[in-house]
Amino acid sequence: MQILQKHAPALKIRAGHLARELILKEGLQPEQVDIVPGAAGGPKGIGIQGLDQAIFGDFFPRAPQRRTLVGSSIGSWRFASIAAHGAKKGTERLAELYTNLYFHKKMSRLEVSEVCRGMLFDLVQGKENELVNHPDYHLTVLSIKAQHIFQSDKALPLLASVAGIVGTTAVARKHSRHFMQRVISQPNAGEQFKIADDGFITHYHALTEQSVLSWLMASASIPGVMAAVKRNKLPDNAFRVFSLVGYAVPDFYLGAVLLLTFSLGLGWFPINGVGTDFVSRMHHIALPALTLAMLKMAFIGRLTRTSLLEVLGRDYVRTARAKGASEPPPRRLRKQLSPRECQILELLIANNNNKRIAALLGIAHKTVHSHRIHIMQKLGIDNSRTMNQRIAALHQC
Repeated sequence: MQILQKHAPALKIRAGHLARELILKEGLQPEQVDIVPGAAGGPKGIGIQGLDQAIFGDFFPRAPQRRTLVGSSIGSWRFASIAAHGAKKGTERLAELYTNLYFHKKMSRLEVSEVCRGMLFDLVQGKENELVNHPDYHLTVLSIKAQHIFQSDKALPLLASVAGIVGTTAVARKHSRHFMQRVISQPNAGEQFKIADDGFITHYHALTEQSVLSWLMASASIPGVMAAVKRNKLPDNAFRVFSLVGYAVPDFYLGAVLLLTFSLGLGWFPINGVGTDFVSRMHHIALPALTLAMLKMAFIGRLTRTSLLEVLGRDYVRTARAKGASEPPPRRLRKQLSPRECQILELLIANNNNKRIAALLGIAHKTVHSHRIHIMQKLGIDNSRTMNQRIAALHQC
């Protein structure tokens, strides 16, 4: 790969040999682009909003043709927002919804997922037909399916899965196929996106109006959230110690300590050799993989924590907390309401009206009103006056 242009702040274009020759000869032309990849990366996908608007709003329309958009996580959500609402409106809507996500300190992983699902529904619900049958874009969503014990949601298997994936990737990417499979979902109409055999098991599924939201949700992931949200509490402190140790201890020293402890001392792992079958090979590679994974896990975890803390410290978050929005409703109410309803109730308690809540959350005024009706029904309140009195009482608590 070669860099064609590298003068800041110009965009860096990386190209293979043949592509480089073509671009140098004809320039970068929109008709040359058939496939557009969209990588995962959370806020990174929001930061290139201007680039997306330039590419999808100005560059591609110069040469209209059907293009394949292959996205994973926030990359697939970017493409979905563009297909649903257009380049400018779609990217702006995604950025507004993403930056206004709200998580209180005691949210479970299930509740975090529900908040993200609510954001996705607010982003593209009602636009399923445009996503699946868009005349210009063939939306392809990339997801990952865990294998074996790594399908568990428990902390230990999940940690072992992350360590295994990071460690085996550091040795050779192909070994990650033992931990996960690739899932590609796309509309049946049009030219199908295929991946050459690279050792990974790949499943292909149809992307339909009924399944598109589910596949977009499956493509997203939220690593490292617990430590950042529970700042300076036991999980966060433990995570910081782990990150510090992971940074400070050299990998060759850590490898020696692990061998002395788990191989010579406890006898759980072999001290040398390569194994004869898959199970024995994985047994032999466990300690080397863990040694290589520690540094990367510490780096990625600390980077994720720092990024999330930066977001939690921004002006709009502090303003919301100053208004009381950070304080969740009483526990007895949270058990009765969905995460989105809790979110709206918190904003109501903070003296926000329906219009203001709709603007803060980036959803329709009617949607807020509908959630308010559901809250009243679940709390056994039959009129708005009683609801307002109840909210006023909670605000004074």
